[in-house]
Amino acid sequence: MSGDVDNIEDFINQMELAGATMLQLAALALQQQATADLRQGKNPPPYLTPAPRGTFPRVRTGFLASSMLYQPQSVAAIRSAGFVRIGYAASAFYGIALGNRGWKWLEDSLANAMPQIQNQVAGFTIKGP
Repeated sequence: MSGDVDNIEDFINQMELAGATMLQLAALALQQQATADLRQGKNPPPYLTPAPRGTFPRVRTGFLASSMLYQPQSVAAIRSAGFVRIGYAASAFYGIALGNRGWKWLEDSLANAMPQIQNQVAGFTIKGP
C-alpha cells in the first residue's frame, strides 16, 4: 500500500513541477513577444510620427519594451504560488494608458504568442503512477 502512496505523491510532484515549468515558459514567451511587439516601429526625434491607434506604440526610448516583467520568476516560486503575473513595471504605467486609448498592448502580444505557448505546452509529458 505504501508503494501506491509513494507513486501517487511522485505523480503529484511531477504534475506540480510540470505545471510550474509550463507557466514559466508561457510567461517567458509572452514577455519576449511583448518586447518584440513594442520594438517594431521607430519614432525618431522630434517624435512627430506616433503610431496610429490600432498598432503597437512606436519606440522612442525603448523603456516600455524593457519594462515587461513576470513574477515570480523561478520554477520553485511559481510552483509554490501556483500562478504567474505578467505586465508592465509600475514605472511604465503609460503602457496600460495607451492600451486603454486604442493602441495595441499586452493582450495583443498574448494573441501573437499563443501558437508558441501552445507548442510548448503540447510538448510536455508526465508519466502516470
